[in-house]
Amino acid sequence: MRTARGTRPYRLPFAFRLYRRQQDCLAAGCPERFLTKIELACALVEQWQPPTGTQGVVLVDSWYVSDELLAVCAKRGFTLIGGIKANRQISSPSQPLPLALSKVAPQIAESAYQSVTLAKQRFLIAAMEVKLKGDWTVKLLVNRAVAKIYPKSAEAATVSQAQYSYLYFVSTDRQMSAKTICELYAMRWEIETFHAHLKELLGFDHNQCRLERNVERLWT
Repeated sequence: MRTARGTRPYRLPFAFRLYRRQQDCLAAGCPERFLTKIELACALVEQWQPPTGTQGVVLVDSWYVSDELLAVCAKRGFTLIGGIKANRQISSPSQPLPLALSKVAPQIAESAYQSVTLAKQRFLIAAMEVKLKGDWTVKLLVNRAVAKIYPKSAEAATVSQAQYSYLYFVSTDRQMSAKTICELYAMRWEIETFHAHLKELLGFDHNQCRLERNVERLWT
Protein backbone atom coordinates (compact mmCIF):
# COMPACT_ATOMS: atom_id res chain seq x y z
CA MET A 1 0.00 0.00 0.00
CA ARG A 2 1.35 3.40 -0.92
CA THR A 3 1.71 5.78 2.00
CA ALA A 4 2.13 9.50 2.37
CA ARG A 5 5.50 10.89 3.33
CA GLY A 6 6.00 13.19 6.31
CA THR A 7 3.00 11.88 8.21
CA ARG A 8 4.77 9.98 10.99
CA PRO A 9 3.59 8.16 13.01
CA TYR A 10 0.65 7.66 10.63
CA ARG A 11 0.33 5.89 7.29
CA LEU A 12 -2.45 7.15 5.09
CA PRO A 13 -3.80 4.85 2.35
CA PHE A 14 -3.89 6.31 -1.16
CA ALA A 15 -4.97 3.08 -2.89
CA PHE A 16 -8.32 2.96 -1.12
CA ARG A 17 -11.54 1.22 -2.18
CA LEU A 18 -14.74 3.22 -2.22
CA TYR A 19 -17.71 1.67 -0.42
CA ARG A 20 -21.01 1.94 -2.26
CA ARG A 21 -24.42 0.95 -0.99
CA GLN A 22 -25.69 -2.08 -2.85
CA GLN A 23 -28.68 -0.27 -4.40
CA ASP A 24 -26.42 2.59 -5.58
CA CYS A 25 -23.94 0.11 -7.04
CA LEU A 26 -26.66 -1.71 -8.97
CA ALA A 27 -28.25 1.53 -10.19
CA ALA A 28 -24.90 2.85 -11.43
CA GLY A 29 -24.10 -0.40 -13.21
CA CYS A 30 -20.77 -0.83 -11.41
CA PRO A 31 -18.45 -3.14 -13.36
CA GLU A 32 -17.22 -4.77 -10.15
CA ARG A 33 -19.22 -6.99 -7.83
CA PHE A 34 -20.78 -5.24 -4.82
CA LEU A 35 -18.52 -5.58 -1.77
CA THR A 36 -19.70 -5.30 1.82
CA LYS A 37 -17.76 -3.28 4.39
CA ILE A 38 -16.52 -6.53 5.94
CA GLU A 39 -15.27 -7.75 2.55
CA LEU A 40 -13.43 -4.46 2.03
CA ALA A 41 -11.89 -4.75 5.50
CA CYS A 42 -10.78 -8.32 4.76
CA ALA A 43 -9.14 -7.18 1.51
CA LEU A 44 -7.30 -4.42 3.38
CA VAL A 45 -5.96 -6.89 5.97
CA GLU A 46 -4.96 -9.37 3.27
CA GLN A 47 -2.96 -6.74 1.38
CA TRP A 48 -1.30 -4.88 4.25
CA GLN A 49 2.37 -5.60 4.88
CA PRO A 50 3.53 -4.88 8.45
CA PRO A 51 7.03 -3.48 9.06
CA THR A 52 9.68 -6.19 9.35
CA GLY A 53 10.00 -7.66 12.82
CA THR A 54 6.61 -6.46 14.06
CA GLN A 55 3.43 -8.29 15.02
CA GLY A 56 0.33 -7.19 13.15
CA VAL A 57 -2.63 -6.19 15.31
CA VAL A 58 -6.03 -5.43 13.78
CA LEU A 59 -8.23 -3.12 15.88
CA VAL A 60 -11.94 -3.01 15.02
CA ASP A 61 -15.27 -2.11 16.54
CA SER A 62 -18.11 -4.58 17.02
CA TRP A 63 -19.31 -4.20 13.40
CA TYR A 64 -16.27 -6.03 12.00
CA VAL A 65 -15.74 -8.97 14.40
CA SER A 66 -16.95 -11.64 11.98
CA ASP A 67 -16.01 -15.13 10.81
CA GLU A 68 -14.58 -13.66 7.61
CA LEU A 69 -12.23 -11.19 9.31
CA LEU A 70 -11.25 -13.69 12.01
CA ALA A 71 -10.26 -16.14 9.27
CA VAL A 72 -8.20 -13.56 7.38
CA CYS A 73 -6.37 -12.47 10.55
CA ALA A 74 -5.63 -16.12 11.44
CA LYS A 75 -4.28 -16.72 7.93
CA ARG A 76 -1.98 -13.68 8.13
CA GLY A 77 -0.90 -14.43 11.70
CA PHE A 78 -2.34 -11.13 12.95
CA THR A 79 -3.98 -10.56 16.33
CA LEU A 80 -7.56 -9.31 16.13
CA ILE A 81 -8.79 -7.14 19.00
CA GLY A 82 -12.32 -5.81 18.79
CA GLY A 83 -15.48 -4.92 20.60
CA ILE A 84 -18.50 -7.21 20.44
CA LYS A 85 -22.16 -6.55 21.11
CA ALA A 86 -24.18 -7.66 24.12
CA ASN A 87 -26.34 -9.99 22.00
CA ARG A 88 -23.31 -11.98 20.80
CA GLN A 89 -23.53 -15.58 21.97
CA ILE A 90 -20.62 -17.35 23.64
CA SER A 91 -19.94 -20.75 25.15
CA SER A 92 -17.26 -22.16 27.46
CA PRO A 93 -16.36 -25.45 29.21
CA SER A 94 -18.45 -24.38 32.22
CA GLN A 95 -21.27 -23.20 29.95
CA PRO A 96 -21.48 -25.49 26.90
CA LEU A 97 -24.75 -24.05 25.58
CA PRO A 98 -24.41 -20.69 23.75
CA LEU A 99 -25.68 -17.76 25.78
CA ALA A 100 -25.85 -14.04 25.03
CA LEU A 101 -23.22 -11.85 26.72
CA SER A 102 -25.99 -9.77 28.29
CA LYS A 103 -27.04 -12.91 30.20
CA VAL A 104 -23.49 -13.98 31.08
CA ALA A 105 -22.13 -10.70 32.45
CA PRO A 106 -24.41 -10.36 35.52
CA GLN A 107 -23.38 -13.89 36.58
CA ILE A 108 -19.63 -13.14 36.70
CA ALA A 109 -18.30 -13.39 40.24
CA GLU A 110 -16.96 -10.25 41.93
CA SER A 111 -13.63 -12.00 42.47
CA ALA A 112 -13.14 -12.39 38.71
CA TYR A 113 -12.69 -8.65 38.20
CA GLN A 114 -9.27 -6.99 38.26
CA SER A 115 -8.39 -3.32 38.29
CA VAL A 116 -6.80 -1.96 35.10
CA THR A 117 -5.55 1.62 34.93
CA LEU A 118 -5.32 3.46 31.61
CA ALA A 119 -4.33 7.13 31.43
CA LYS A 120 -5.12 7.58 35.15
CA GLN A 121 -8.57 6.04 34.69
CA ARG A 122 -9.45 2.86 36.58
CA PHE A 123 -11.51 0.09 35.00
CA LEU A 124 -12.82 -3.20 36.36
CA ILE A 125 -12.09 -6.00 33.89
CA ALA A 126 -12.94 -9.70 33.99
CA ALA A 127 -11.04 -11.93 31.54
CA MET A 128 -11.89 -15.47 30.42
CA GLU A 129 -11.53 -17.83 27.46
CA VAL A 130 -14.73 -18.43 25.50
CA LYS A 131 -15.87 -19.64 22.10
CA LEU A 132 -17.69 -17.45 19.61
CA LYS A 133 -20.11 -18.79 17.06
CA GLY A 134 -18.03 -20.40 14.35
CA ASP A 135 -15.86 -22.24 16.90
CA TRP A 136 -13.42 -19.35 17.39
CA THR A 137 -11.68 -19.55 20.78
CA VAL A 138 -10.84 -16.05 22.01
CA LYS A 139 -10.03 -14.18 25.19
CA LEU A 140 -13.08 -12.23 26.35
CA LEU A 141 -12.81 -9.05 28.42
CA VAL A 142 -15.84 -7.74 30.27
CA ASN A 143 -15.70 -4.14 31.52
CA ARG A 144 -18.13 -3.41 34.33
CA ALA A 145 -19.09 0.10 35.43
CA VAL A 146 -21.79 1.55 37.66
CA ALA A 147 -24.60 2.63 35.38
CA LYS A 148 -25.89 6.19 35.49
CA ILE A 149 -29.46 6.02 36.76
CA TYR A 150 -31.91 8.91 36.51
CA PRO A 151 -34.83 8.10 38.89
CA LYS A 152 -38.31 9.18 37.86
CA SER A 153 -39.35 10.03 41.40
CA ALA A 154 -37.88 10.96 44.78
CA GLU A 155 -39.06 7.62 46.13
CA ALA A 156 -37.14 5.74 43.47
CA ALA A 157 -34.04 7.82 44.25
CA THR A 158 -33.95 6.46 47.80
CA VAL A 159 -33.70 2.86 46.64
CA SER A 160 -30.12 1.65 47.04
CA GLN A 161 -29.49 -0.90 44.35
CA ALA A 162 -26.28 -1.34 42.39
CA GLN A 163 -26.87 -1.45 38.65
CA TYR A 164 -24.07 -1.99 36.18
CA SER A 165 -23.38 -1.40 32.52
CA TYR A 166 -21.04 -3.66 30.56
CA LEU A 167 -18.74 -3.43 27.56
CA TYR A 168 -17.26 -6.47 25.84
CA PHE A 169 -14.00 -7.00 23.94
CA VAL A 170 -12.22 -10.02 22.47
CA SER A 171 -8.65 -10.85 21.50
CA THR A 172 -7.52 -13.77 19.38
CA ASP A 173 -4.24 -13.77 21.32
CA ARG A 174 -5.34 -15.65 24.42
CA GLN A 175 -1.94 -15.23 26.12
CA MET A 176 -2.08 -11.43 26.02
CA SER A 177 -2.76 -9.79 29.39
CA ALA A 178 -5.99 -7.90 30.00
CA LYS A 179 -4.06 -4.65 30.50
CA THR A 180 -2.22 -5.01 27.17
CA ILE A 181 -5.47 -5.77 25.33
CA CYS A 182 -7.05 -2.66 26.86
CA GLU A 183 -4.03 -0.52 25.97
CA LEU A 184 -4.08 -1.69 22.37
CA TYR A 185 -7.83 -1.31 21.94
CA ALA A 186 -7.64 2.22 23.36
CA MET A 187 -5.48 3.11 20.32
CA ARG A 188 -8.52 2.46 18.11
CA TRP A 189 -9.91 5.82 19.24
CA GLU A 190 -7.31 7.48 16.99
CA ILE A 191 -9.38 6.21 14.05
CA GLU A 192 -12.27 8.38 15.27
CA THR A 193 -10.06 11.45 15.81
CA PHE A 194 -8.54 10.88 12.35
CA HIS A 195 -12.02 11.04 10.81
CA ALA A 196 -12.73 14.22 12.79
CA HIS A 197 -9.52 15.80 11.47
CA LEU A 198 -10.46 14.86 7.90
CA LYS A 199 -13.78 16.63 8.30
CA GLU A 200 -12.66 19.69 10.26
CA LEU A 201 -9.22 20.39 8.78
CA LEU A 202 -9.52 19.06 5.22
CA GLY A 203 -13.19 19.78 4.62
CA PHE A 204 -14.29 16.21 3.95
CA ASP A 205 -17.61 16.91 5.66
CA HIS A 206 -18.45 19.15 2.69
CA ASN A 207 -17.59 16.53 0.10
CA GLN A 208 -20.17 16.66 -2.70
CA CYS A 209 -18.43 14.20 -5.04
CA ARG A 210 -20.45 11.30 -6.40
CA LEU A 211 -18.11 9.75 -8.97
CA GLU A 212 -15.32 7.52 -7.68
CA ARG A 213 -12.63 9.31 -9.71
CA ASN A 214 -13.65 12.62 -8.14
CA VAL A 215 -13.53 11.13 -4.65
CA GLU A 216 -10.02 9.86 -5.38
CA ARG A 217 -8.93 13.30 -6.64
CA LEU A 218 -10.24 14.94 -3.49
CA TRP A 219 -8.53 12.35 -1.28
CA THR A 220 -5.13 12.66 -2.98
